[in-house]
Amino acid sequence: MSRLQNVASPNTKYKVFFLGRHGEAMHNLVIQKYGEEAWWNKWSKQSTDGDMTWAPDPDLTQIGIQQARIANTRWQHELADGALVPEKLYCSPMIRALRTCFLTFSGILDNFNEVLVVESARERCGGTPCDIRRTLSFIRAEFPFVVEPNFSEEDIIGHAKEREAKVEVKERIQDFLDRIFENDAQTFISITTHGGWIHYFLQVVGHLSAFAPDTGAILPVVVKATQTYRN
Repeated sequence: MSRLQNVASPNTKYKVFFLGRHGEAMHNLVIQKYGEEAWWNKWSKQSTDGDMTWAPDPDLTQIGIQQARIANTRWQHELADGALVPEKLYCSPMIRALRTCFLTFSGILDNFNEVLVVESARERCGGTPCDIRRTLSFIRAEFPFVVEPNFSEEDIIGHAKEREAKVEVKERIQDFLDRIFENDAQTFISITTHGGWIHYFLQVVGHLSAFAPDTGAILPVVVKATQTYRN
């Protein structure tokens, strides 16, 4: 990467993003139980089926915890082989992502103050109780991360009745990327987030195959950004 950056024009930057999808959470079990169609037609709008409760803001299942620990082991092996620890880390404010991030980088990061919790990394939301986040007070009490400025105590975005439009998700991802390329000098960046978010991220950066990876997966993506100047 340093070689690419050294030969790049002054208005071109390269960054490596490690896109980590959260481990399996309770709402993922519901999707497995009833199927995608029933989930979106019925269960995504509810919080429980009388057997399982998955909203608001579901936590990881035992499988999800294990997936995050496997990701930690994988990072340990990669670091032993010469990989670099991400220089900047971002995380969605949903508990399934926060816990995944904590378990994934435990014993790897010197200081969890290096993790910044941002609203921009959360899943497409609105009309789905499972995408309503916990309070700022809860996040600060539960996790040793830094929260971005102007982060509201109560969730404002997740309570919307209308589903966030796809174009709106891509616009906030584009804005997030613009801020990273403009303000972050670091090259290796981790984002712990959601399957849908990763899918739209890949569309925004023009990846040939936009998809949502499995729960617990980590997808490395090299992004080249060229700043254009307008008169």
